Amino acid sequence: MSDLGELPYTYAVPHKTLGVLLIALTISSSIYGVTCMQAIQYYRRYTSDSAVLKVSVAVVWALETLNQGLTMFSLYHYLVRNRGNMEAVTYTEWSLAVPSGTNGLAASIIQFFFAYRVYIMSDRNLYLTGSVCVLSATQFAVAFAVMVQSIRFPAAIDYRRLEHLVPPGFAITAVADVLITVSLCYYLQIRKSGLERTDGVVNRLTLLTINNGILSSAVALTAFVCQLAASDTMLPFAMCFLLGKVYTNTLLSSLNSRSSTRKRLSRLIPMEILSNDQRRCSRDKTSSEYNTSQGCTVPLPPEPRTNNYGSDYSVFDGLYITREVETFTR
Repeated sequence: MSDLGELPYTYAVPHKTLGVLLIALTISSSIYGVTCMQAIQYYRRYTSDSAVLKVSVAVVWALETLNQGLTMFSLYHYLVRNRGNMEAVTYTEWSLAVPSGTNGLAASIIQFFFAYRVYIMSDRNLYLTGSVCVLSATQFAVAFAVMVQSIRFPAAIDYRRLEHLVPPGFAITAVADVLITVSLCYYLQIRKSGLERTDGVVNRLTLLTINNGILSSAVALTAFVCQLAASDTMLPFAMCFLLGKVYTNTLLSSLNSRSSTRKRLSRLIPMEILSNDQRRCSRDKTSSEYNTSQGCTVPLPPEPRTNNYGSDYSVFDGLYITREVETFTR
């Protein structure tokens, strides 16, 4: 066993170790309840989603369930099996270390999902999408390395081995979130059709994107600060618990919001037309009309807004939205 005299004073203070973990478990349990509710809602509403998306949601949900169980087991280890033994706190229980890797995997899956949206919205910009993917893969690699190192060297006096891994990991996660949020907001704005009614839907999507991005980025940045300012406590572990739950709910809220977005669009555009690929029209740059696949033409709205990306438009009874924006409703 390690000598308590070699450890920081805070390891002998319960409210900075076990107390922090207990509070984090209480909060994360509440968020996990919301996660389950959203996951069930997703599978009930979106039965026609692709198998890849359904499996991705299932994997993320399973990882969060595993994390929740491991967190509860780690608290049981410290509070019940080692009740009154503060020296046990100076060792990282394996169940406390594993969530670092599983959270990193879940975060990567979710960031890759949003990277695909960036890919579509940016007119398949490989450099931008590749940057997001590289950042996401890097944060997973760092998270996995932290998990392995924590299991190999569980003693608190060996935590210095993680000083060069944990802060950069949280920072990279935050940068990836900010890049995704800024990219989606930018491309949503330039994809506006120029019509007030449909642009209102775009503004709503932008607000949702900002809210999701700010939340996940804020938690990641808070974890980064906690690691720098309170690395001698279990606060970084606590933030790791919360970060995974926030990421999962960001994904699920984004997926479940498609229903309300489609309902909003349905008041402007008949939904049977919105889902009919044959009525999707591509703009003819040499004409003032849209040519449909059926050989008919639809007049352009007066002075339509154009962009530099040659976007296709979906035209419905005088209303039109860009195909890229339409992907947010699918």
